[in-house]
Amino acid sequence: MTTRRPTDPLTRRHVLGGATAVGLSLPLVSACGGESAGESSAGGASSGPTIVCACHGSIFSAVDGAVLGGPSSSGLPTESVSVQGQDIAVGGQVVGSKSDVPEGSGTVFRDQRLVVTQPAPGEFKAFSAVCPHQGCLVDSVKPG
Repeated sequence: MTTRRPTDPLTRRHVLGGATAVGLSLPLVSACGGESAGESSAGGASSGPTIVCACHGSIFSAVDGAVLGGPSSSGLPTESVSVQGQDIAVGGQVVGSKSDVPEGSGTVFRDQRLVVTQPAPGEFKAFSAVCPHQGCLVDSVKPG
């Protein structure tokens, strides 16, 4: 169990742990999920943009695809990305334009099952949009 500082928000894990300590039984509260949104498995929040899978709460780095929190045990696979003029190409196919991908955030291209991020100005990264946990498509990219 993680240690909670007095200034940290309560998480489901802390509430259940406290309820167990005082002898209460809450069998139906612990639904599917991992860490709460924004909480990494290392116990802190990411400082950069993150990719979120809303199905079960997995959170990934928008810089390298690494898993930051939630039930997924592996990161998002990276894809080859290039910029040709205003176009962004992944695996040699144009998926959108530079203006589709905001700086410090990113865009989920659902039809192509891809996520393209721009963690720094002019730096584009691409990842599979399929969450390794259970195959759901990731939902969004949150600015950092």
